[in-house]
Amino acid sequence: MNLLPLLIENRAEKNLAIRQTSCADKLHNIRSIKRDMKQYGEEAWTRFKRGRDSQEWCYKGLVERLGYKSRFKLLEELEDEVEEVFGPFIG
Repeated sequence: MNLLPLLIENRAEKNLAIRQTSCADKLHNIRSIKRDMKQYGEEAWTRFKRGRDSQEWCYKGLVERLGYKSRFKLLEELEDEVEEVFGPFIG
């Protein structure tokens, strides 16, 4: 059973401080991925069980859900980093 959609849904329901904390964690993670990509290229994705496409789906979904109730500066930074790694949001 894939619990990721439930996790994304649940995070959007939390208050701003919790959403900001989650966002800071994901911002750190995406920056680590970006560093790995510079060093290892596409091979960096091999460390993830589900690969690049699943990571893209996850990160873009998190950006959308974390900004569901309101936008905040840290979320804009996360969105920028996610777009640098995966390309622009569509739709």
